[in-house]
Amino acid sequence: EGDERYKFENDDLGFVDTESGALLKIGMSSEDVEKLIGAPRTVDRDGFRKYSGIVIKYDDNGNASQMIVAAGNMEGDDNPNRFVSPRGVKLSTTLDEFKSVYGDEYNEPSQAAEGDESIKSSAMMAVRYYAKNGDTFNYLGGNYTKENKPENDADLIMQTFLFSTETKTVSVMSVGNGTAN
Repeated sequence: EGDERYKFENDDLGFVDTESGALLKIGMSSEDVEKLIGAPRTVDRDGFRKYSGIVIKYDDNGNASQMIVAAGNMEGDDNPNRFVSPRGVKLSTTLDEFKSVYGDEYNEPSQAAEGDESIKSSAMMAVRYYAKNGDTFNYLGGNYTKENKPENDADLIMQTFLFSTETKTVSVMSVGNGTAN
């Protein structure tokens, strides 16, 4: 509520498993993740491990470097709302519900020029940047600039919420290291 929506904690950089109550966070080892949620269903050629309800990429040290929750990653018996943000945002959360817990920092979609059918409007999204500082993370805001850039790009964490253009509900949530999220 109020200004609390704009204060971010280390726990914001992960997802809660609604089945076990476990918090999965960037930097966790694959062993620790799999103790909590089980073995992956598949591993693709890019190294993304697909679990029931979440996709995780691990770095060369075996630590989670990117986590993605999206309906497109689900299989028939998966619960699309198994993984939620620590603030309770899940797939299908409305924009108004999102703003009530994360604030109103989000990007409106760009619109195609009138009469130009070759360009679709872009999706609405909310992006949050954090800089790793030892074992803590400092919130940088919704913009990534030269002024707030960490020395090492691996110390940058990006949290993204993508909204459906039709329903204006959350359709993808991700947290990842670096600028390529």
